[in-house]
Formats: sequence, C-alpha cells, structure tokens
Amino acid sequence: MSGSQLKILILGPLPPEANGHNFGGVARHVWGLSCALHAKGHAVNVLPMGRYFFPSHQVRSGFFCYRGMIWPGDIPIAAAIVGHFLKGGCNGFEAKDFLHALNASFRVAVVADMLPKYDIIHVHGVYNGALQALSAINVHPPIITTIHSYHDVFFRKRGQKKRVRIINKRLKWTDGIIHVSKADRAKGGGLGVSLPDREFVVPNGLPEPERPYTPWSGRNGFCFVGSLQARKRIELVLKARRNCGSPGPLLRVAGSGAHEYMVKKAKESGEPVQWKGFVQNVQAREIMRQSCVLVGPSLSESFGLIYIEALMEGAAVIGYEPIIREFHEYLKFDEDEKRLLVPFSATCEDSKELASFMMDTFLWRCSEEGEETMKRLRKRVIAEFGWHGVADKVISVYQKTISCIK
Repeated sequence: MSGSQLKILILGPLPPEANGHNFGGVARHVWGLSCALHAKGHAVNVLPMGRYFFPSHQVRSGFFCYRGMIWPGDIPIAAAIVGHFLKGGCNGFEAKDFLHALNASFRVAVVADMLPKYDIIHVHGVYNGALQALSAINVHPPIITTIHSYHDVFFRKRGQKKRVRIINKRLKWTDGIIHVSKADRAKGGGLGVSLPDREFVVPNGLPEPERPYTPWSGRNGFCFVGSLQARKRIELVLKARRNCGSPGPLLRVAGSGAHEYMVKKAKESGEPVQWKGFVQNVQAREIMRQSCVLVGPSLSESFGLIYIEALMEGAAVIGYEPIIREFHEYLKFDEDEKRLLVPFSATCEDSKELASFMMDTFLWRCSEEGEETMKRLRKRVIAEFGWHGVADKVISVYQKTISCIK
C-alpha cells in the first residue's frame, strides 16, 4: 500500500455497459463501486466472473479488466487449483457448485501470479466459486466478501441446510464480510450462517439521477419494477390496484418472468395497466420518474436497491417491511418522510389493505406538503447512497481489514 492509494482486485459479474452479460443488481454494484474507487484515485482492477469471455485484457472507464478467457499458459495453474478442491474442497457440493468452482479456477488462474501485488481482494458473492479458487493459492492479500443476498437459501424448499453448510465452508476462506443491510445480516444468522469476527454493514450505492427532478404535477399513477416472480407478488399488486377505484390510477409494470401472463391479462381486459416488459436500468428509472408511487411488496429483499432508486427519482415507495424500517432508522426519518417510504408486511395477503396503503401514499405524494417533503428527503438519499459516500465506507472496511491482518 503506497501512501493512501490502495491496490484493489475486485471479482464479480459485470453489466452490459462494461460489456458483460449480467443485468442484475450485483453486476451494477460491482461496476459502480469499481468506477467510484477508481475516481477516488485507487488502483482498481476487475476480474470478471460469470458470462464474460473476452480473449484479451480490456480497459474500461480508465481502469483494467482482466480477460475472461484462459490461455494455454494458464492451464497448469488452473489444473492445480482444480486439483486442490477435488481433494476435498468440493466434498458435499452440488454439481452446479462444482461447475462454478471450475469456472472460477480458470478465471483466477489468469491473475494467480499477480495476486501478491494487491493490498486487498474484494469478492462479490459466495456462490460463484471465487473463494474456493482463491483458497488454493497460498500467497494472496486479505479477502473481503460481500454477500448481496441469501435468496438462494431462503426460498429453497429442499436442501436449505446443505446450502448453509456450503456457505459456511466457503466463508472460512475470507477475512471479512460485508452485508448490504442489517436485515440481510439477521436473515443469514437466522438461517445458521456462521459469520466471521470481522463483519460490516455497508449499503449498496447508486449513481445520482441523470435527468432533472420531476414534480408531482408531472407524474401519474403507480409503477412496479422487478422480476415477475412469485416472491415479488405482482398478483397482489394487480388485485390491489383494482381496489383503488374504477378505473383507478394507472399502473406501469416493467419486468419479465413466470407471472407476466397476469399483467397481460389485466391489460387485455381493459384495466389501466401498461406492461413495458424487460427494460434496462435507464428505462426503469424513467418509469419511476413518471410515477407517483413504486409498489414493491416483496416477500424478501436483501437491500431494496429499487426502493432507493425510486426515491432518487422522486417516487414514493411501498415495500418489504424490514428493509423499509431499516431505512427509517438509518436516515432518521420524521413522520412526514415515513409517509413516502411505507412498510408492508410480507405476511399480509389482503389486497384491500395494500390498496389502502397505495391510495394514502399516492394522495400524500400528490400534495404540496408531500412534494416539499420529497424534495428534502431526496437530497438526503442521494447524499447517503450516492457512490461517493458508499465508496468511502468500503475503503474504510478495506483499511480496517488490512490493518488487522498485518
């Protein structure tokens, strides 16, 4: 570590803007954090995981991304890594875990000789096999791992205990953990995840809005943005909208998945529902900018990135209760602000109750008092969850971990 500059290697998926093929929130977080750390003067390199197969190294946004394809010279190192976890490192793992570890071994082989030059390695996720592959290399800097969610375990009907054992085994190979929320940390503990001594809670970051703020007079209706899966409860949202009056406010739906037929059916029956299908993040934020309230009563959220995006774009939010209450505490909301970020219980299936929440929030957002409250709250949200502030928190985690290990 030279002066205050850190040499950082980040392992994780990359989004389309970095020529990756991952559209999820983790990929956006990895790229946003990498760009923010680079902007603060740190030496950042990225080793892409997942679907990223460039045969040569790339320079993206001014910093270095390692190639995602193995070359003949990497094969001996990759073979040694694979041999390491075949001796016992993959015992009890599922076939999918073995394939993840195999893929990660080829990726890590690309940078194996260069690992000692870094001050810290930051791995995003415990399911991609990166920790397994790194464990086979004796000389490497401290490792920090961000766990973005426990959904893969939480929603399993079978094999939940086995997945927890796999997570616990992999976490032995990291020097510290970052959780994205207190609620997600508690969820991991409740599932039986063994957390290391060094653990931190750092929220996800987001880029500041690119478009000007839209006042309530330029907005209308509700929006739902996310995957159309059972745990996101789009069916409950559609039923609740029908209880908001006839014809009632417009509902914009952006997303795709198994339950998209429900949205199509509502639209075809003449309800004021617009289905946008799958959209990129830029289009999703535009939909929030057009709407008064984002309705997202999920059964579970690890952080609620979409809720923060909505507030940044000036839309009120109804969402997963534990995360919403954590935001209330984190930002010290007053009573008026709480009316713009409203918790909804994951155990409530009453569409009339959700409809009541929706209309109360809608009317408050469309009032002059609600408008002034939103302007005030939005500034605080941008200051707290914009990448500049979040990157500083992550750097603090790096420095604490490095000092403890040394």
